[in-house]
Amino acid sequence: MKSIRVTAFSFMAACLLSSGGPSFAETIEWTEKKQLKTEVAPIDLATSADGKWLIVLTPGELLVYTMPGHQVVNRMPLDKAFDKLAYSSADDTVIMLLR
Repeated sequence: MKSIRVTAFSFMAACLLSSGGPSFAETIEWTEKKQLKTEVAPIDLATSADGKWLIVLTPGELLVYTMPGHQVVNRMPLDKAFDKLAYSSADDTVIMLLR
């Protein structure tokens, strides 16, 4: 099984404007929230705007996980050529791209 690490991050810095342009004064703080076990390595993933769903693209399949329950609630077979996905909050749409 492969793992997906769900990590939350927050910027602990403000963008400082100077004559040389923007720069970051601090580092980013990371917190691991959960590891999800998958049968195959994920290619890409996205989350819904409301944070209720994690959409995972694997070779030949799209998986939908509930958040925070981390359970697969839907599977959709796909052509293995799909290699990218994005989530559009404007109309609750998952967009998949072919190589």
